[in-house]
Amino acid sequence: MKPRVWRRLSCGPGLKGERLYDRAFVSWPGSQDEDFTRGFLVRRSISDPDDLAYYFTKAPKGTHLKTLVRIAGSRWAIEECSTSG
Repeated sequence: MKPRVWRRLSCGPGLKGERLYDRAFVSWPGSQDEDFTRGFLVRRSISDPDDLAYYFTKAPKGTHLKTLVRIAGSRWAIEECSTSG
């Protein structure tokens, strides 16, 4: 992945402050749906660039990377709520 596609973004605050990582989006070729784009939202650790996490996405065409990151970050809040009860 080319370094210029990475953007440093936070998906919101966590227990230890902002959850800041480098992020990139890689589209999945061959999608048959004209209204949606499939792809991978990639999260890379700032301190360890070899530490990657991937989210498979399907979003309306033109969805901004910041929006995908915010939505992916909501998973953390849901997990926190489901484990704190």
